[in-house]
Amino acid sequence: MLTLIFTEKICLAAVKKYGCNLEYVPETLKTKEVCLAAVTNHGLALEYVPERLKTAKLCFIAVKKNPFALEYVPEAMEAQLSQFYITAVKKNGLALATVPGKFENTELYFIAVQENGLALKYVPKEFKTEKLCLAAVGEDGSALEYVPEQFKSSELCLIAVKNNGFALKYVPKAFKTDVLCNEAAKNIISLIVNDGYKDDLEGDFIDHVPFDLKEMIREMIWKRT
Repeated sequence: MLTLIFTEKICLAAVKKYGCNLEYVPETLKTKEVCLAAVTNHGLALEYVPERLKTAKLCFIAVKKNPFALEYVPEAMEAQLSQFYITAVKKNGLALATVPGKFENTELYFIAVQENGLALKYVPKEFKTEKLCLAAVGEDGSALEYVPEQFKSSELCLIAVKNNGFALKYVPKAFKTDVLCNEAAKNIISLIVNDGYKDDLEGDFIDHVPFDLKEMIREMIWKRT
């Protein structure tokens, strides 16, 4: 029976290939160099770094690589955490979901939704302003799902469907005009022609078009695709 003898060189090669291999590295061989190589390869390897080696620099590298590594940053680094969170949401707005409430602020919310409009889902209702919602649907029309009803104006809904035709399902009935539905259909046509969208168009889009406009919109799509 062969026994694998670990050396720092073997461990370093392993984590350079896949950072999360750090999980299997003996504690005595988790050196600064090995841990740095691990998080540089894969940010989530921070989970397996000994607390004594989790420096601000190492954590920053991990978070920059993968924003969800935030979960493994020590709370003791509170002074540096604010910058970690900004770095994380700049890379992936959805990382806002991992940010503790005490570190959240208006600036962070804007950074998050500008990177990924769907991050609006993780913004507390009391901080959702008309301006923030506009930024969110401008990045991804589907963020309209998380916009409070009082901010769903005809203008905002039009921006949303121009950005993502499928956002039509979140548009209040009163705003589903022929102009708005036409703009939504144009976006859908673009998806079909340019991206080869082939899923359930009826269920995903047509079902949300007002009854008196269905045939017109359906014909418009079929003619152009």
